[in-house]
Amino acid sequence: MLSERHKGHLSVILFTVLISTSFPLGQYLTAELPPLVVTWTRFVLGALFFGGLILSRRSWQWPSASLLLRYAVLSLLVCFYFWSMFEALEQSDPVEVAAIYTLVPLFTALIARVAGQHLKQRQWVMLLVGLLAAVWIIVGGSVDRLLTLRIDDGSLIYLWGCMAFAANPVLVQSSLKEQPILSATFWLLLFAALWLSPFIPMYLDTAVLAEVSVGVIWGVLYMGLAVTALTFMLFHYASVRLKSAQVMAYSYLVPVMVMLMAVVAGQPLVLSILPAVGIILAVVVVMLKSPEDVIPATEEGLPKAG
Repeated sequence: MLSERHKGHLSVILFTVLISTSFPLGQYLTAELPPLVVTWTRFVLGALFFGGLILSRRSWQWPSASLLLRYAVLSLLVCFYFWSMFEALEQSDPVEVAAIYTLVPLFTALIARVAGQHLKQRQWVMLLVGLLAAVWIIVGGSVDRLLTLRIDDGSLIYLWGCMAFAANPVLVQSSLKEQPILSATFWLLLFAALWLSPFIPMYLDTAVLAEVSVGVIWGVLYMGLAVTALTFMLFHYASVRLKSAQVMAYSYLVPVMVMLMAVVAGQPLVLSILPAVGIILAVVVVMLKSPEDVIPATEEGLPKAG
């Protein structure tokens, strides 16, 4: 029988795997569709899926006004993160943007510290070491690429977006801990779609939609149902069982998994990054072996499935 801590870790590992698949797939989809349209479609499909699931289970409940406000604020943070990412990618090199993303776990740890969650000294060290190792993987083990990383206006915007994303698990713990997972996921996805809806007409071109390939349609369905819907639920599940910094520490595995996908797709393996891969795996293991850092929760306080 798995403990709640182990269930939380398994959830965030699956979350990380799914998030990693969205990078190469997202590049494929946005070759035919605007990124904002892809993101909005993901939110809409996820909301429809969870809304239908809740209705089929006859577990529909209207949240209170204060709870709806919390959902709206949390979903706004996610939307701001995605918007900032697209803004940065329009102005900056993807490698530079990915380097900024590796700051998320450290931002989460700092925000959690302000919120009263205390990490041990070794965990702070692990977060910093993981950050350096992840950046080394992102630059492909090249000192030249590392030295040429720069911060422009788009990257600065994305930096704020990463701060917003980093605050998400901390706020989930403090405001949604006792909410049913299916219901919380539905409302977060619905509000995220609503926040983006006013901007969609500016990007939606019927001529472009008419020429969308079948592969892109299947890819969007996968992104909406498998990636977006499941990752929202898994993220919420893990965030109420583990410390925020632990949840976000798994972000360091994203460049490792994306690298492995690239190797499977036929790209050569850069041997100089292998030590960094080993360091990241060690960081995750250290965070995994911290049972004292699990969030205390009684059986009544755990999120319900429906």
